[in-house]
Amino acid sequence: MRTVNHYSKGQIGTIEMIMVLVIVIVILVIGIIFYYKFFIGSVESKNLELNQQEANVLLASLSSIPELQCSFRTITRDCIDMGKVITFKDAVTNDRVHYVDLFGTKNIKIELIYPKDNEEECNLNHYTSNEYPDNCNIWSIYNNLNTKDRAILSTPVSLYFPITKEFRIGRLIVETRL
Repeated sequence: MRTVNHYSKGQIGTIEMIMVLVIVIVILVIGIIFYYKFFIGSVESKNLELNQQEANVLLASLSSIPELQCSFRTITRDCIDMGKVITFKDAVTNDRVHYVDLFGTKNIKIELIYPKDNEEECNLNHYTSNEYPDNCNIWSIYNNLNTKDRAILSTPVSLYFPITKEFRIGRLIVETRL
């Protein structure tokens, strides 16, 4: 009878040790899961912050790129030449690889704020019309963002229309991923 008692005490000791090990492993797994979720959240937050900073830098520098910048007798001005915008859109379409490397996954638009006559997107047909620039007010320059979750950054800009030789108020818009 005595051997049976020692055998059952050994089993109880082994079972206790296994249960303690299982509890420690479960606690470790739960800790790893929480750490992983916290780490992923931190990485996503940094990604969002970097996207916002990149969009801010792009927004600040976009009006000064030669493809869009106004110049009068080789003197550059702080405005966007709307005559160049139409050709820039064609350049983006024709040399997509270069501009994807430059702009990434964003949408870039120019919107006429004042005077605002209608809500139509401008294209080459609008540009060659006699009513231009009063027949449209949105110029979509670059489209490479296909998600609905977007952060929209904008800044006011001066728009120069070389056909009518007039300045108007616009807004440069950069849409980026959230």
